[in-house]
Amino acid sequence: MKKFSLSFAFSQSFSQIAKTVVMSIATVLVLAGCLLVLGTVGLLQVNVDENLTDLSSEGEVVVFLQTDCTETEIGQMNALLENYRKEGLLEQFTYVSKEDALRSEMIKFEDYPQLFQSIQSGENPYRASFAISVGEDGDIPRLMERLQGVALTRTDESGQAKPFDPIANLVSHADAIETVEELMSGIRTAALAVLTILLVVGLFVLMNTIRLAIFSRRQELAVMRYVGATRSFMTAPFLMQGIVLGFFSATVAFFLQWFFYGKITAYLAKQYDLLTLLSFDSVWYYLLAAFLFVGLLVGTVGGVLSTGRYLREKD
Repeated sequence: MKKFSLSFAFSQSFSQIAKTVVMSIATVLVLAGCLLVLGTVGLLQVNVDENLTDLSSEGEVVVFLQTDCTETEIGQMNALLENYRKEGLLEQFTYVSKEDALRSEMIKFEDYPQLFQSIQSGENPYRASFAISVGEDGDIPRLMERLQGVALTRTDESGQAKPFDPIANLVSHADAIETVEELMSGIRTAALAVLTILLVVGLFVLMNTIRLAIFSRRQELAVMRYVGATRSFMTAPFLMQGIVLGFFSATVAFFLQWFFYGKITAYLAKQYDLLTLLSFDSVWYYLLAAFLFVGLLVGTVGGVLSTGRYLREKD
């Protein structure tokens, strides 16, 4: 009796896939879905990291002023920030008036003029602000601490001087980065749970597909045992079947990911031109390697477990 033959195992695996075509398609779809979850989270992570890197390198802090700040108090804030610049706490700053803020928003949403009809006919709700660039070597926490302690003096109607906080709100890119990182942590946790469930389901479907193929050839396998066929000769086609299904799953997932990622990034690039989106060409080899690794691993494990159970039952 012949021993293990790779070409024989390979040809037999395709024959078995054809005989169990419905279960094989179900296996490929489930495993491909699992890989798509993995790829989507991975692509989301690298794109978020890319944008967070750009955001952190800008090191920007926005100081929103109280709506009743006078020109004198705005000038005092300007002088204070100039002193901070000389100390090295910040790199540069720009004053943005309420009118400038409104015009900027109207330009940003020029396709939706109806949003600003009521604003143009009434009071401007936007606050004046200072946009501060800290630079790559800036200390944002220290600057934020200094700004939070700012207090000016305002004279009331009776002529009495009272402390006045000119800052209504402070917004830093560090806060945005922390929020996004927390959101990504939650997404990764949820994706890991979904991925684990899909892997278990995919492995279960794969094992059942192989066991179905084993059952359909049970009489042929019994004859092989009687004429002295080795274990490797009998089980190699089923193990190869699992590997081939894993490979097909990785291939299907890769091309689906390529298609959907291209469509989604094209849409986002059109709608949000400030986003930095990585092209698929720069990450496809990492994605393909990950898909092949996971797909072939699941296929191999499923094949080993299925054939191992068959051998234990017959010993």
